[in-house]
Amino acid sequence: MGKGEVMAKRNPKSKKRSKKLHFSDAEKHLIELQKISESGSEDASTATSLRMWWLEHKSWTSKQWNYVAALITKNKKPKRKRRVSKYYLYAISAGDAVKLGFSSNIKNRIKDMQTGQHEDLKCEWQYYVGTSRSEAESLEKKLHRYCKKYHVRGEWYKKECMHIVEQFKISQTTKRNYEEERAEINILLGASERI
Repeated sequence: MGKGEVMAKRNPKSKKRSKKLHFSDAEKHLIELQKISESGSEDASTATSLRMWWLEHKSWTSKQWNYVAALITKNKKPKRKRRVSKYYLYAISAGDAVKLGFSSNIKNRIKDMQTGQHEDLKCEWQYYVGTSRSEAESLEKKLHRYCKKYHVRGEWYKKECMHIVEQFKISQTTKRNYEEERAEINILLGASERI
């Protein structure tokens, strides 16, 4: 028997042995049962009796083990859902120049940029891209390529590029609508073939 293992006790009514647990596993479960006991929930007394049983017998029967696992699972707090970011392309103006980029929070982006700017910044244009950061990055690069003629420095462009930016929004919306329509047509074609 390895270090930290507990010898399984035999249940006199059955020929089955109770589950073997590593001491560290049992210890984890005892801690969880202690939390449930102290919580004052409807399962507190059951958790206390299961803890006492373990402390006295140093094992649980198979049924007890299943009950402990179910009790711990029932009383676990649900994990917080991960927030999904929504990405936007933007054109933020400062005087006669605009910065073309993407962000999940344009207001915070303007606030961060304003720190280093003496001119008031204003969001001239925004376009919802979706929840994929990689798609936002690729569309940003595409927008930069379209406005290359008006490039000043970094992600800054002359304000004259705004007519291209507006057309970019229309062309991307049209492309997205076309792809959605195409997918619907493929679904309908597939359904008609089955009929």
